[in-house]
Amino acid sequence: MNNYRGSCPLVLMLLSVLSLSVSAQSTATYLIKGEIRNSSGQPMSGASVCATPKQPGGRRVLGTADADGRFNIPVTNPGDYTVNHASIPYRGSGVYYPFDEYPAFGAQEVSLGRANPEAYVSIVMPEKNGTLEVKIADSSTHFPVELISIQMCQSDKPGCTGPIARSETGVYRLYPPPVPFVLRIMSQDYQPWNKVLGRNTVIKPGSTRDLTIEMRRRPEAVGKALTDGEKQPGFCLPAPVQSGPAENERFNHYPRSTVLNWDKVEGAVSYGVEVDYCQAPSAGNECLRPAPQVFPSLQGAKPITDTSYKFDFIGAQPGRWRVWAIDKDGRAGFKSPWRMFSYSH
Repeated sequence: MNNYRGSCPLVLMLLSVLSLSVSAQSTATYLIKGEIRNSSGQPMSGASVCATPKQPGGRRVLGTADADGRFNIPVTNPGDYTVNHASIPYRGSGVYYPFDEYPAFGAQEVSLGRANPEAYVSIVMPEKNGTLEVKIADSSTHFPVELISIQMCQSDKPGCTGPIARSETGVYRLYPPPVPFVLRIMSQDYQPWNKVLGRNTVIKPGSTRDLTIEMRRRPEAVGKALTDGEKQPGFCLPAPVQSGPAENERFNHYPRSTVLNWDKVEGAVSYGVEVDYCQAPSAGNECLRPAPQVFPSLQGAKPITDTSYKFDFIGAQPGRWRVWAIDKDGRAGFKSPWRMFSYSH
């Protein structure tokens, strides 16, 4: 009896140690480590490396390479992961997108578990795509064309790819395929611009070419002469008065459905709306590195005939919006000022 009683503390201690061991294993941190080098074999200091779980619903984890190109990515869950440079697109190999700095190529695959809590990968990046520096300006005023829909159409791939892009200087840096392709540029008030590039001289990886494009305004978009201080031609219709959201209004609801409202403009048959998202942080009316999110007239949406527009904003970063009236001949009026807004989450 005494021996039994004396063994109880030892049994409880063993059970406690076993429990802690199981608990430690259930919350164990796994590690993906390795190195990343460029196509010349040099370490890519500061490069972002991404580990993406293959399991549905898993979250990507990022790591940053040090001065020697080495990185560590701790992850909390076991399983299968793909590891690659964070800028490598998910599109299939051979499909080029205007703003892909690197071509798509295969990711490294690793498996983490109790028997192998660590994995090592070595990433050698391919050569960067060629660079096409495109300057786009109004053929009459030579002012920059700040907002465009841009597409690259590859003869050996179905369809065209490309986003809406903004540059206040009218200069756009593109990364084209090393094969002949059609560059297609469209904008609100301009005739579409198309040209086959690379037919005689292919833009090879690592090479750079400059291209200047002068876009001609659509006949119905030609209006009265410029007034002092304007950056673009103005037309007969005045800028709509924005009624909501208020300047610098901050929302706290989710999903981030946002409704824009403005007063009716006499003589308008429809309205144009533009929404940018900005890089945080932002102060006052400053919008850091604006990028277009909503531009219905360039995205194939139906004309806006009401004095409101609803959309879903992405992320909790700041945004800005403006609106203008369009008359029966398709002529755009003066644009309203930009108004900032943001979300708390």
